[in-house]
Amino acid sequence: MRIRMLRQVQKRTYGTVRVHTGPSLETARQHCRALLQKYDYPSHLIHAFIPPRARDAHLAIRALNVDLAIIPDQVSQTAVGGMRYKFWREAVEKAFNGVPPDQPVAILLAHALQTTQMSRSFFHRMIKERENVLIQAPAPANLDALETRAENIYSPLLYLQLEALGLRELKLDHIVSHIGKSAGLATHLRGIPHSIAKGQVTLPVDIAARHDIIEEDLLRGQPNEETLGKLQEAVFEVATRANDHLITTRQMIKELDPALVNRDSRSVFLNMIPTTLWLEELESVNFDIFKPSLQTSKGVRLPWRLWRGSSSNSQF
Repeated sequence: MRIRMLRQVQKRTYGTVRVHTGPSLETARQHCRALLQKYDYPSHLIHAFIPPRARDAHLAIRALNVDLAIIPDQVSQTAVGGMRYKFWREAVEKAFNGVPPDQPVAILLAHALQTTQMSRSFFHRMIKERENVLIQAPAPANLDALETRAENIYSPLLYLQLEALGLRELKLDHIVSHIGKSAGLATHLRGIPHSIAKGQVTLPVDIAARHDIIEEDLLRGQPNEETLGKLQEAVFEVATRANDHLITTRQMIKELDPALVNRDSRSVFLNMIPTTLWLEELESVNFDIFKPSLQTSKGVRLPWRLWRGSSSNSQF
């Protein structure tokens, strides 16, 4: 698979931080842990495998992602959602300047910036793309547009995790870009039933047209056998692209200099395992996106696979 140019080398701007300490900081940690446990259980589990020096950064990054992701479900008007995203843009800037607002995620982010160097541009890239998703039509024009959305939302999470660990290597950036794209595509598929319940069909427009999927057939209730079959074919097409990124990731890890495959980098590569397991489950139900088993991530396989992956790169 052709590797796209991921990001230009840029001058990074870091924060100089004077922040909360003591009980308020621990409260912020507990708040972020609770967010992940409720909304992003895989990241909650992965936290245990992050080297201690970067755990606060991981918590803050992932908790911010949760807060950004749930905004559309918390507001009924686009303008109100825009105000929420504006708050987070300003909160990130204040965290980098050492004066975070009295908000747990911002407090923990500012604290993490005391001991790690992370690029503010990646935070703003995530926020901007989340806001674009709120403003624009719910369905991307095509699969490439959906992939770009995944790259702008999910890959920065991993670029930031690399930075928090002090890992600055273009080959690692290439790898986590693929992991982020795969995660974004899978997350989009997983959210289709929720979107349909809200009266939106979020399949890429070109894929829906190619498989002759009519929105009304999905929105009127339980789809009939013919409609479900078309939807399964469409889901398969997106899932195949997500799996292609995982295949590329594994090959790139195998080709890495062994010195780059260590505890630090493996803790970032672990982020491919939840997507891998979810796609395997999707295949096992014949790409029927409505199966209840696809809406839970609290099984025994994930902790076990994460543990194996943390100790051996052959398990990714």
